Amino acid sequence: MDKTAGVVYKLFFLLKNGALGKKLSYELGASGRFECVMEDATLVDTLTKLITLHDAGGHSTEIVGLSDDGKYLIAKQPLASPFKDFEEDQKAAVQAIKGVPLSSQGIRGGAVLIWVNGQPWIVSDLHKGNIMRDADDRPTIIDALTGAVPPLAYDQLRQVREAVQDARDLREGRAPQARLKFEDVDDRDL
Repeated sequence: MDKTAGVVYKLFFLLKNGALGKKLSYELGASGRFECVMEDATLVDTLTKLITLHDAGGHSTEIVGLSDDGKYLIAKQPLASPFKDFEEDQKAAVQAIKGVPLSSQGIRGGAVLIWVNGQPWIVSDLHKGNIMRDADDRPTIIDALTGAVPPLAYDQLRQVREAVQDARDLREGRAPQARLKFEDVDDRDL
C-alpha cells in the first residue's frame, strides 16, 4: 500500500503452470459436506473475480498491466485507507455488496453469498487485509476469494437455495423472505 497516495497495489504472481492467483471451488466431501478447495486461478478466473467484486459494490480496481519481467499482473485500487473497527467495517462491507451469510451447515468457512450479473457467487477470505475504506470513508472489500455456487450444493442444501434467493432479492431491491428458523418452531405445531 502506498499510504501517501492512498493506493493499494496488488501483484498476482504468474506461475510456471500458467496459474495466476487462487480461486475457490467447492466439492462434496466424504462427510457429506461441501468442502472449500483452493485451486490455481487462470487469468480469466482472476479477472472474473475482480469484475464480480467490483460489480457487487467492492472497491474499484484498475488493471495496470504486466510487470517488466512478465511475472506479475499488476492491479491498483486507488483512494483506499485502512479500516477503523475491523468487525464493524467487515459487517458494513458485506452489507455493501449485499452479502448473505452462509450457514455453517453444508458449506464451511464464514463465507457470504452474493448475486451478481445473473448468478450466485460465494465470497470468503474477508480478513483484515481485505477490508479497507474507500475515498468516501465507507468500508469496502478490496480483495477476496470467490467461487461459483456448485449446482449440487444448490440442489441438495436448502440453506444454499435460501441464501441464493435472499441474495438475489437484495440485489434486485427486495427484502429477503421471512422464514421460520429452527428455534422458532413449536413441536406442538408439527
